[in-house]
Amino acid sequence: MQKITPVATFVVLVALLIAQCAEPKPLPSIPDPVAQTVGPSSEEIQNLQDRLEEHPEFRKIFQDNRYRILSFKPVFSDAKEWEGQDTLIISRYTAIAYDYTRDQAYEIRLSTDTRQVEATAIDDQPTPNAEEEQLAYDALIRNLNISDQVTAGTLTVVNAMPPAMSNSEGNRMLSFMVIGPETSDQLGAYAVNISDERHPIEVMNHNFAGLEFSAPTCGPPDLDSGSDPTGYKEITIPNPFNPLTPIWKFTVVQPKSSSGHKGSGVELRDVSFMGKSVLKRAHAPKLNVIYDAICGGNAQSYCGGSSVNVYDDPIFVPAKFEAQGTNFPPVANGFRNCTAMPQTIVDSGDDGGNFKGVAIYKNPTDNSVVVVSELQADWYRYAHEWVFYPSGRIEPRFKFSAVQNNCTCERHVHHVYWRFDFDINGSINSVIESYVPTKGTGSNWVSVPPFTQEVTRYRSYSQMMWTISGPNNLRCDLIAGEHDGNGNGDDWAKGDVFIAKYDPDEINEWGLNTSNQLACFNDAHLIDGENINGEDIVIWYRAGSLHDESAIDPSGQHQIVGPSIKCRWNPGPYEDEYDDQIYN
Repeated sequence: MQKITPVATFVVLVALLIAQCAEPKPLPSIPDPVAQTVGPSSEEIQNLQDRLEEHPEFRKIFQDNRYRILSFKPVFSDAKEWEGQDTLIISRYTAIAYDYTRDQAYEIRLSTDTRQVEATAIDDQPTPNAEEEQLAYDALIRNLNISDQVTAGTLTVVNAMPPAMSNSEGNRMLSFMVIGPETSDQLGAYAVNISDERHPIEVMNHNFAGLEFSAPTCGPPDLDSGSDPTGYKEITIPNPFNPLTPIWKFTVVQPKSSSGHKGSGVELRDVSFMGKSVLKRAHAPKLNVIYDAICGGNAQSYCGGSSVNVYDDPIFVPAKFEAQGTNFPPVANGFRNCTAMPQTIVDSGDDGGNFKGVAIYKNPTDNSVVVVSELQADWYRYAHEWVFYPSGRIEPRFKFSAVQNNCTCERHVHHVYWRFDFDINGSINSVIESYVPTKGTGSNWVSVPPFTQEVTRYRSYSQMMWTISGPNNLRCDLIAGEHDGNGNGDDWAKGDVFIAKYDPDEINEWGLNTSNQLACFNDAHLIDGENINGEDIVIWYRAGSLHDESAIDPSGQHQIVGPSIKCRWNPGPYEDEYDDQIYN
């Protein structure tokens, strides 16, 4: 038997210690999120809408005319004067209504005490609500006499883009497509006249010249249905090492209740990390798509040419997806505590599911909390997602898909614009841009001086980031996504990163009375040279996604886009070595 010497024992012990030190320590598991209901309930919102319709000023506007309220929601103040505090303060209520007798849309503002009503006529045709859409759908089937074929599944009626338009008489029209076998005489694009009580239809094939209406091969069947939830939920991710300071705390706003005249997806408010404020508001108020040809849309001279076909998509209409679990109370608010990773159409390839609303899931695979919802804009489907890590990282993601429709087979590009109202440890922040001149050179970052005026920037380098700094040298990095694209030279994109002075009205309301600019991102309105030195700043971030079924090599097409946000103050035991990879 060989004798083990003390020296050999020492060598073995040292080797074991080195091996233990070399192995990364497992991170503590992120705790379960805790949800608390905040803001007005759906019942309270309905009561307020009823009070609006009873108001003398409202009755004076609409008199005995036929009208419909298409949306009604509270508008929240950013309440910058309550710096560092959680705030969900309602500044007013806003309704979008349509007068079918006059063929006029209105934005109606109701004061919080319900005493004052103000109305502004708007040029845009607002997005239909479910009630109006169902009325038009039924009228189309009745007028075409295709009820039996639709029931049997030989013909399918799907929404078309744009969802609402005006005919030559100024009447409000809702658009659809009938798709099916090539032998059917009823295939085509149609618009239903909602202003006329008889609901006549018009053939709109000229808007889609050259498009085949036979059953498409792109995307799964459209199976969406069901009511749309509204509401708000404050989410806390507790800190087991310091119960008084949560890891993350933020308020989630349902897409149906999100800000902006066409919504802004899953909206976050009052985001804090380890007790320090990060974002006052984070959302995506602008989403549009441009086609090379064929698929209708409106030519926008403002967008850099009259040869493009464009759509300005609503970002507030939820779609069904698969989410296993139980709803946080109250059930009707549509916030689900999931027991498995939610599956949107992007994940499963199937439309429909068992849930509409916002799904929240603690993912043990990568120690994160996922907040996600699926949205629809006629034939398009979008997944809007936020992923929170205990190390101080947030991954905003937008994912693109569509249901069966011939237009989705045509080449098109989506553009999504996030709006990040950074308030790093306070509302007065500064911004520095950094980049890596040569990809793959690791930490060889080059920085430019802090910006002092509003500015538009492009992702001219493969690795770029913008550092937002607040008091006490607290800072967060906004790191460009690998597949988000470069808008340099693209008249439609207008830019990639827009650094602007905070203005509560610069969301997307500027387009309400300028219908020829609605589909564009109005950078000229946003970036006009204002001073941002020592000011409250907002960063808009654009990402693009190309979809081309005819491409021989689709490797350059990416259906998931988005940057990363990394807060650089101490995450305690949740320091994650993976975070370093987003800088390399």
